[in-house]
Amino acid sequence: MLNLRRFYTFEPRRLEKIRKSIVPFPQFRKPSDPITPFTQLFSRSASRSPLIFDRGLKRLQRERASKSASFSAYEYLRQEIADRLSERLLDFRRSFRRALDVGAGASNIRRALVRNKLGFGLELLFEIELSQAMLEYGSRRLPLAETPFRTLQVVADEENFLPQLELSGALSGGLFDLAISCMSLHWVNDLPGTLAQIRAALEPGGVFLGAMLGGETLHELRVSLQLAEETILGGVGAHVSPMIEFRDAAGLLSQSGFTLITIDIDTILVPYPDMVTLMRHLQGMAENNALSRRRPWLSRQVLEHAAEIYRDQFQLSKSQMKSTLASSNEPLPENGEDWIGATFQVVYMVGWTP
Repeated sequence: MLNLRRFYTFEPRRLEKIRKSIVPFPQFRKPSDPITPFTQLFSRSASRSPLIFDRGLKRLQRERASKSASFSAYEYLRQEIADRLSERLLDFRRSFRRALDVGAGASNIRRALVRNKLGFGLELLFEIELSQAMLEYGSRRLPLAETPFRTLQVVADEENFLPQLELSGALSGGLFDLAISCMSLHWVNDLPGTLAQIRAALEPGGVFLGAMLGGETLHELRVSLQLAEETILGGVGAHVSPMIEFRDAAGLLSQSGFTLITIDIDTILVPYPDMVTLMRHLQGMAENNALSRRRPWLSRQVLEHAAEIYRDQFQLSKSQMKSTLASSNEPLPENGEDWIGATFQVVYMVGWTP
């Protein structure tokens, strides 16, 4: 299995602390029929959001990936980010009793909390995930009975999870004091609506802690495919998803009613032997293309030309490869001087409820 800790190369962490006046939380008109406050919170936002991503396709991708016998070999990115995100709980001088995990994936946060012994004081973790198979895989890797805190799971779309949360009875014990989202929000069409739901599920003084992929992610792959298609086809298609710029994350949190916002980023450079291997790994971890208006296929000619461009423009130097392996004291792999690099920019977010 690929050990991602070998491949970290960080740019200096940029930290932006934004303290703005609290944006009033949207109050929607109550319909004539009885309806819960949580259901009406996002009804207007969801109907106006452009459908950039095919959520049905993304669910199928997660189902297929998690049912694959080799899925554990492709968990390295999500596992590492879950570890880094959960470790940030140490920055808070308090413990949390009730936590909500939005987009739980294969229970990566739960597994990270147990693995790193960071679940102290936690009484309940409620996991929400689009794919049933993902939750089942996570439960096989770490059975619920072996988790030191109570864990409940529900299958629901991150874009519309509050009704399911209420129907499940999760709110009968009160609101949550912590909400976490790891590597899920960059596939959401209505990001402001999802953040508003997270805000609504938190009690006053609650904390939201999130990590999602940012705009510099896979820029090498995007450029290579665009240049190859422009050369061969005379036009370009959409193959790499648009992602949030870290400068915009603070504004979205503020608009959703969060305050005392902190945004920072990590840039991770992961080496791969070639572009085809990179694309296979993206598919294996269910991070492959799910755009609504995607081009359904790539010709062999385009792929081969894109792979050539990728290697010409983004091949890692010998010193870069050595630096990625320095922490593990491992030798260069075979043909290690001919590998390419893929960038994953991770945007970390912290927001408090007033």
